Amino acid sequence: AKVVSFMAQDMKQIDELWSIRENITVALKDAKGFTYKYDLSLPKVKAMNETTFAVQEAIQRSYKYPEAKVLQFGHVFDGNLHLNVWNPCYSLELKELIEDTAYTYVAKNRGSISAEHGIGQLKISKLGYSKPEGAIDLMGGIKQLFDPNKIMNPFKVLPPANSR
Repeated sequence: AKVVSFMAQDMKQIDELWSIRENITVALKDAKGFTYKYDLSLPKVKAMNETTFAVQEAIQRSYKYPEAKVLQFGHVFDGNLHLNVWNPCYSLELKELIEDTAYTYVAKNRGSISAEHGIGQLKISKLGYSKPEGAIDLMGGIKQLFDPNKIMNPFKVLPPANSR
């Protein structure tokens, strides 16, 4: 496993790095196959790399996804890690392997499973990796206070109270 990092020295390099960053997403979208995308935040660069390596090692140890490719990019100064895993086809088992491994590292390092885009509907059941149960209950209480009729974005940020 190899990590390559760059730091722009001038505006031209900043523009070039942003172009590369934007084109990674385009290239993954255009590649035949499926890309699992994660937007994580971790407080240290070391934790970002450890998370990526752990996902890569978990995939390799499974011996089930020999063509899978793990790619990370991000903005180091705010702890944002874009973790992408490409595979020739979608597999729920691979998705669960990636998430269990990555989210465990996020929890261990007191990061967030959703750095920039919010929890949304897909990650509600995984919120416990980023927030302790007491914090989730407190958020639920605040939501109840301001939205007692449950009409504002129901089931999009917090798991239902009966599932916690």
